Amino acid sequence: MIPIFHVGKSLYKALSPILNGKVFSVRAEANTSVPYMVYFRTGRGDDERGDKDAGLANDTHVKVNIYTSTYSEGIKIAENVVTKLLNEENEGIDECTLTDAIEGSTEDGAVFVQSLEFLITI
Repeated sequence: MIPIFHVGKSLYKALSPILNGKVFSVRAEANTSVPYMVYFRTGRGDDERGDKDAGLANDTHVKVNIYTSTYSEGIKIAENVVTKLLNEENEGIDECTLTDAIEGSTEDGAVFVQSLEFLITI
């Protein structure tokens, strides 16, 4: 098993209760109503254990995008995500660090987006 390819399973299990299962990997299902989350890997992290072989690193960068109809709802969900990943034990995640938090909206401005970036050790 190559660890970084399985971080999604751990993320889904950790984040799913926050929005009653409206959590998706890479992209949301068509016609999904807000609020919902999408997570995806954005790159390998520096593996401090020295295992630099392709795909074998235990550290990976992950982005979690939160889509909501109001700004305040997005902030509340973002706080819950950060609390869940940083302060609680999550199966398959050894360590988690918040590395960035960006806010914005979809191109049409209809949906607010909170974008959280994490470095996860699995």
